[in-house]
Parts: sequence; C-alpha cells; structure tokens
Amino acid sequence: MRVIYSIFVFSLALILAIIFDLSPYLRGPQDSILPSRWPYYFVNTIDKLWAPLAVIGLFFIVYYFIEGKKQISKNSEKVFLLIMVLLIFFFQISLVYSSRFGTTILFRRMVNPGINGYFSSAVTIKDTSYYLHHFKETLEKLDQHGRGHPPGSILILKGIIYFFEKTPTVTKIASQFIRPPIAEAKLLWNPLTEAQRVAAVFSAFFLHFIAALSVLPVYFLSKHLFNKQVAIKALFLYALIPSLSFFALLFDPFYAIFPILSALFLYLGLKKQSFLLLFLSGLTCSLSLFFSLSTIPALIIPIIILLFSSNRRKTFIIKKVVFPYIIGFFSFLISLYLLGFDMISTSLLIIKFQAPREYLPWLIFNPYDFFLFLGIPISLLFLYVSFRWAKHYLQLGNLESKILVSFWIVFIVLIVSGISRGEVVRIWLPLMYVPIIFIADFLT
Repeated sequence: MRVIYSIFVFSLALILAIIFDLSPYLRGPQDSILPSRWPYYFVNTIDKLWAPLAVIGLFFIVYYFIEGKKQISKNSEKVFLLIMVLLIFFFQISLVYSSRFGTTILFRRMVNPGINGYFSSAVTIKDTSYYLHHFKETLEKLDQHGRGHPPGSILILKGIIYFFEKTPTVTKIASQFIRPPIAEAKLLWNPLTEAQRVAAVFSAFFLHFIAALSVLPVYFLSKHLFNKQVAIKALFLYALIPSLSFFALLFDPFYAIFPILSALFLYLGLKKQSFLLLFLSGLTCSLSLFFSLSTIPALIIPIIILLFSSNRRKTFIIKKVVFPYIIGFFSFLISLYLLGFDMISTSLLIIKFQAPREYLPWLIFNPYDFFLFLGIPISLLFLYVSFRWAKHYLQLGNLESKILVSFWIVFIVLIVSGISRGEVVRIWLPLMYVPIIFIADFLT
C-alpha cells in the first residue's frame, strides 16, 4: 500500500508542476530544428466538465457491478464489452466537448491539411488503382500526416467519401443534421461537395468509435494470458490512458489494434499449435505496415517471442511455428506488389522524409513523452511491477515473462538508437498494451 501512496504523491506533484509551468522542460525540449515544446493553455471550460465526469462515473458503476462477479456468462460478457465500447466512445467525445471549441472542432481537425492531412489527401483521389501504382510519386505532395504513412489510412477515408458519393439519399438526409461551421472553418467547408462534408463529419465520429473498439484486443489478450478478472481491469485501464483519447483522428489508436491482434493470434497459435492462428499473426503483422510503419516496434515483440520459443526441437519450431508466421507475413506484401504497390521502396521513401532532429535531447524526452501520456501513475506502477517480475518471475520462462522481456528490449533499443526523435506519445501507443496488462495482473 505504501507503493500506491508514494505513486499518488509523486504523480500529483508532477501534474501540479506541469500545470503551474515550474519548468519549460516539463513540456518538451527546446529543439533548434523544429518546435517541439508543446504549449500549455489554461482553458476556462469548467462548466463543461460535467460531461467527462459523468461518463467516468458510469465507468465506475459498470466496474463495480462487473468486477465483483466471479463467473460471467458469455452473453453477459458480450453486453459488458458493448457497454464499455460505447462508454469509451462517449468519454472521448466528452473530452472534445469540454475543450475550448467543443465538438465543432472535429470537422476542422479532420479536414485541415495542416492539422491532419489524411482527409485532404483522400479528397484528391480519382482512381484508387492509379493512386496505388503512383503513390511514391505523389507522396511528397501529400499533406501533413498523410505523407508520413503508407496509403492505408487515406484509402479508408476515400472509401467513406465514396460511400456518401454513391448514396445521395443518405447524404441528403445526413446533411440536414449538420450545421455549417463559422469563422475559419468555413474556408475549409466551402470547397467541399455535400458528400465530402458529410463524410468529414462522419469520419470524425467513426474514428473515435474505432479508437473505442481498440480496447477489445487488449481485453481478449489479457484474458488468454491471465484470466477474465485481469482482462476487465486491463480494459478499464487502457480505456483511460491519454494517448488513446487524444489522437483518434490521427488513426494511431487504430494502428495499435494490429500489433495487439498479432500478439493475440501468436499466443493462441503457440498454445494450440495452430497453423491458421500463426498464419493470421503474421498476416496481421504485415497488414499493419500498409497503414503505418510506427507499428514496427510493437511487431518486433512477437518476433522476439518466436525466437525465445526455440528449443532443442528447432526443426519442429521452424516448421510448426516460424514457417506459418512467415507465410502469413509475406502473403499480404506479395498481394500488394501484385496490385502495383511496392511496400519496401515506399517505406524507404517515407523514412527519408522524416524530419531530422538532435539525438541527445530525445534520449531523455522519448521515454518521458511515452510514460507521461501512458499515464503517470500507470507508468510508475509499471516500473515497480517490472522490478518485481525481474526479481521473482522471469526465471520461470513462461510466455508472460517473454512478453515483458521483449517489451523492455524493444523499448530500450528504440530509445538508444534514436530512431524516433520527436513526440512518441502517438507512435508508440501500440506498445502501451504491455504495461497495461501487467499492471492489471498486479492489481488483481
């Protein structure tokens, strides 16, 4: 209990230090190449705080009723997960509502090429096949985050736009419920067609819903690794981490789904010695690369686990474990190549476009950024839990130990290598499920 109290006191002290701006370095480095110190604004929206507080209250009520049950039927579990997804969705929307601009800011965040870049890039697509074939040629001309990733996310938004273009009746009905924006946002609204306007508003809410769905793989992975009680705690913890709530419109919570699913398929595949599940693990792994290269660190964790799985029966491991995983991984990449999209050369070009920054400042601020937006109490507790596992459990050599070791190997290599020199609050979100499930196990 002393550990919990100590974490509470330290967390409160750090939060107050950031709020009162005791040091500008608490808000990031003073990068000489690109501005990296995030600003702090006091926003007087106290009258709107009822919305997120009300949803959090419902969180606690649901947790009170579900956590105490020793046995949960499958139907009750499905109802519980549905309620949780809806609560997480409304929690994220309530945070936007309580911001300075309210929910009307969602349209601007989605459409503004300088803030987002995915939607504005999707609007320009006329022929999807042609776009895939010539993606490399257009990459440098794309807006903001659109040029920092492969085309998967842009094509999702293109699909949404296409749907509303091909269903004019639905578009007409939906547009009646959308109020045109005012001020600066009107400049973004006017050039768009009616279908594109409806698609933009729909996409903003749809991506928040997808972010809410991302808790489901965390739940099932925790359930199969440990038990249902651990899974319930992991779901609640993951639902409330800042990184999940604040970056839905940039697709990062969506990206996190793939590495977690890949890890889930791998675990079940190893447990059941199933070719199909191991194939799906590799397939999910490669599928994530079509959306973002930022998932690579999290995808390395299952690969390290596969290496740890080697034993005296190496031939058996290669045939029954590594072989189906590799087939799954390369089958999707080959399919993309046959469709005219070269994943390897595109990835190298995307990496080339990354902004250069100084190495030393980010050696400190990368882990700081990661743990701050994972949640200060959660981060401190995870450090404590990792120490306990190192002391008592790692010698067991079970899958849980391998996951924890794999996480720390990847995390330390990422920091020391300096591959990421900028904010990692979003792009390392796919790694955050590991601290969550181990803290949930510790609390259980």
